[in-house]
Amino acid sequence: MDKLLSRALRAKTQAARRLKKVNETNDRRRLNNARKEHAAFHKALNVDRRTSRFEEKEDHRLGPLRPRRAVGKEELERLGAFEQHRVVPPPVPWENRIKYWNIVEKDRVVILKGPDRHKIGVVKSLDKGSNSLTVEGMNMIPMKVPDVFRSIDANQPSVLFRESPIHYDDVRLVIPVLDPKTNKLQDTVVAKVAMSKVFVDKAEGGVPEWSRYISGTTTEIPWPEKEPEKEHFDQPADSRIMHVETTTYVPKLLEPPFPMSVMDELRNKYSKFRMRHEPEYIADIERAERRRLAKAGIQVSTPVQELNRSLRAEKKARGPPVMTESIMEQIGRVMAQNRPELLEKVQHQDVGVD
Repeated sequence: MDKLLSRALRAKTQAARRLKKVNETNDRRRLNNARKEHAAFHKALNVDRRTSRFEEKEDHRLGPLRPRRAVGKEELERLGAFEQHRVVPPPVPWENRIKYWNIVEKDRVVILKGPDRHKIGVVKSLDKGSNSLTVEGMNMIPMKVPDVFRSIDANQPSVLFRESPIHYDDVRLVIPVLDPKTNKLQDTVVAKVAMSKVFVDKAEGGVPEWSRYISGTTTEIPWPEKEPEKEHFDQPADSRIMHVETTTYVPKLLEPPFPMSVMDELRNKYSKFRMRHEPEYIADIERAERRRLAKAGIQVSTPVQELNRSLRAEKKARGPPVMTESIMEQIGRVMAQNRPELLEKVQHQDVGVD
């Protein structure tokens, strides 16, 4: 018994060790793929920037002899614009994502990199999946409008300017601080933000809450004021709660429409005995049948294949077999002949019932 227990313990330990090794390998592959994706994104972005600068210098140097890089009004408008997938950064692995953001929407920040560096703006939106944010009116770039939107609205321009995402580490928080010398408020760049202890209120849905301070001081940085929720007023066209809660339809199994969820429980979704199927499944079956008939018309069949096809068609035309009284009588005779003790048992039961 001890040998069995020790063997089971060793097997469990080895399985856990193998699982841990597999998980570590998968994590390394995931991180490497994310790293390669980010490297390819920044490489393509740098190539676009270098190409644009080279073309700009070449056009300035050649003057009237500069090459024509676009033909037509639409190409001239789209010249130098970016595709959306070349601007939005890819998501980072969850291990590298910022857990607690000390910069939120409506905060004032200063940009440290890019064409708008050293400028102060208001945070417009956050993208926690890629550790980036957008600042209102800053880092504007031309982006090509997809043809799908232009086909819907003919007046839609071919190029729109929008804010490009900025990495979280490329901005710093800006707050007004009272200057003791002039006794006036001045914008101060916070190099580092300290956090208080994080409190999680489970009654409010488990949202973490904390306070932020200027590192090395006790000066608390207030959070931006949230917009008050708009008060809703009842309108004449609104539905009353009594009408909403009133049950007006109860599905029944004996009357159409038959619920497809009940059908899936009673029959397999792809069972040949099922009489009603989803429209997508029926369309796939009809498409496959048309391909089969088209292929059968091209192929040459042998006499044996023709015979088998005709036999299958006759069998299908006859339909499923029907259990008649004569067949049941023949089955009973065979059972009585092969197993007489079963027949005697049934006769004793019939006598007891009488």
